[in-house]
Amino acid sequence: MSSENKHHNNHHHHDNHHDNNHHNKKNKNVVFLGNPNVGKSALINAMSNSKIKVGNWPGVTVDKLEANFTYKGCELLFTDLPGTYNFTNEHEAKITSEILLKGEYDLIVNVVDGTNLERNLNVTLLARELQKPMVLALNFDDDIVKSGLVIDTNKLERYLQMPVFRTSAKKQTGLNSLLDYIVEHDFSDHVDYNIYYDTDIDACVGEILDILKDDKIPEPSYGLKFLAYRLFEKEPHYTELIPENTLVKINQTINNAKFTLQESSASLLKNRRYDQIDNVLKHIVDKKGVSRYLATKKIDRIVLNKWLGLPILFLFTIYFLSLIFNVSAPFIDWIDGFINVYLNHHIGNLIANMPDWFQAMILDGLLAGVGGVLVFAPLMYFIYLLMGILEESGIMARIAFLLDRVMRFFGLNGKAFISMIIGFGCTVPAIASTRTLGSLRARKATSIMLNFVSCGARLPVYALFCAAFFSRQAGLVVASLYILGILVALIAALIVKKFGFFNDLEEDENFTIELPPYRIPEGKTLFKNVNNKLKGFFKRVITVIMVVLFAIWALSYFPNGKQEDSYLVKVTNFVQPVFKPTGFGESSEAIAALPTAIVAKEAVVGTIQTLSSVEVDDTVDSSQYTITGQLFDLLNATKEGVINIIPTNFLSLFEANTSDVDEGTLNAASHIFNGDDAKLKAYSYLVFILLLTPCAVAIATVRKEFGNKFMIQTIIITLLVPYITSTLIYQIGHLIFY
Repeated sequence: MSSENKHHNNHHHHDNHHDNNHHNKKNKNVVFLGNPNVGKSALINAMSNSKIKVGNWPGVTVDKLEANFTYKGCELLFTDLPGTYNFTNEHEAKITSEILLKGEYDLIVNVVDGTNLERNLNVTLLARELQKPMVLALNFDDDIVKSGLVIDTNKLERYLQMPVFRTSAKKQTGLNSLLDYIVEHDFSDHVDYNIYYDTDIDACVGEILDILKDDKIPEPSYGLKFLAYRLFEKEPHYTELIPENTLVKINQTINNAKFTLQESSASLLKNRRYDQIDNVLKHIVDKKGVSRYLATKKIDRIVLNKWLGLPILFLFTIYFLSLIFNVSAPFIDWIDGFINVYLNHHIGNLIANMPDWFQAMILDGLLAGVGGVLVFAPLMYFIYLLMGILEESGIMARIAFLLDRVMRFFGLNGKAFISMIIGFGCTVPAIASTRTLGSLRARKATSIMLNFVSCGARLPVYALFCAAFFSRQAGLVVASLYILGILVALIAALIVKKFGFFNDLEEDENFTIELPPYRIPEGKTLFKNVNNKLKGFFKRVITVIMVVLFAIWALSYFPNGKQEDSYLVKVTNFVQPVFKPTGFGESSEAIAALPTAIVAKEAVVGTIQTLSSVEVDDTVDSSQYTITGQLFDLLNATKEGVINIIPTNFLSLFEANTSDVDEGTLNAASHIFNGDDAKLKAYSYLVFILLLTPCAVAIATVRKEFGNKFMIQTIIITLLVPYITSTLIYQIGHLIFY
């Protein structure tokens, strides 16, 4: 992910004044800080196109390097501060200290040598104490790459709480990202970095701060907190600014502090800083990267090849999808059986003496509702797990890179394709995965598109109608639905782009992709993340879904417990004429199944069974009523899931398995549509199901991610699009064929 993208989205909390008018400020004063020989001058030179002026600092024969130039209409003054290792009062360090402490600048660019972070980051930690806006330029990026060091800039950003840019004056990389960031942000005077050295030191510095405030010491331009740290170190340049009686109290506090001062407080703080740097580097630098870097280059020559890249990606996508479906299927079946057979049986026995409506509410409302949500768990779990593996291993970035050009045509970036792949499995985690897309505009546009990608839950409906009307052309019909879903999704994305919807939202045109080396993901972190995501998901959506499911259940149960007399069917009869243009308006069963389709697509089959009064053969092996039987089934599901990791039939992914359809249901479905154009009506209905609002869980996810307004917009779009498309298909089909 590029610096532009990251910083545009993640770092506006560094500047309180960052708003849409960030070009109001036409001039920016930027100082470059770092150790000697970290390439500051070369960087300024390259960024300013050699507009650098060399003079002397007032009263000192030390070079003063400045560049004054205009970039994107903003006047910039870049000042190269003399290289320093600390902020003392000696020689060159004195000039750097004075300028930094005066604070007459907008931003500090801290330049560090990426190949020698141990030494360089000391100044970074010191400068953070100033609480001034700062970014880190990780310089000599070309050398970092050559050496095979792998530096995790995302983690470094989190540790330092500031944007990190990888730069190289030699290769001219990262310069524009840094310039854009400087120009596009208005920096506040104060940034609240979270500074922590150790509990005792921090407590002591806190007490010094209180003394300074109590004794009404005027706040210097560099802030009281920075002063408190220097007084803790007993730095002469600062102690001489403090009245004698205050200084006595401060030294008393240091002497009374919990730690035993076998060393001076200055060296104690310095050692803590280096401990902290060691700790940070342990987490962000991977020295084993040398051989990995070479291996990565070899693999990328094949997978990012102009001709081989897309075919390899296509095969990979099919494998990824089959893995999701085939591995999660046995677990989904087990959960379904556990809730609808085991729990239903035992809870049913417990409440057998209760009124019918109460039994129906508990079993068909509450239990079926919980089951409808929990049945998602295995699918979600495996999708989150595989997503984590792709992200951590570096494969995700390559998929985004390969498809970026294609997706850009539709106003999206390459990462949107990954959400689409997930959408074939399940719309719910696909919508959640849009978080990785950066800008809110890209996230909303992708989310709209995902509603039309055919998810796995629609397959049972395809299977039923294909068995009833298209037994010979089943494969062709299902393939056409998948293709139509993709086409409608891409057209939706184009419309969003063409008419500039969401353009008022933040945009990241400069989406670039950093290709990390391939890595084996760390298991512990991976599973922890997956568990947290799954928990968070169910916690947030379960309430919304339960409300929707209960509402649908109540409509289909009351007034007398018979679905064919229910309010749902009454409402259906009332709206039936609206669906006449789509061709399937004459069938009350088909229309009545639509509200349940919004709850969950596979519920359509159950609704048709109920309304047609089909007796479904649901003889259950009595072992399923025992806990040992359930555990045995879970063991079998696990075995099957493991075996399915190696897929044997990729095509089973898009196959609607018509042989699984119950005979009675099949008979009922085949009588839903009549007349010469029954097949066309059935196809129009399948198109409606394909493009209809994905499910209650997906809608709850949209609400969670984007709020109520966007959820309502999504519902309206996903009701209009299927209606218009089905009408067009039926009317045009009728003109041509009948």
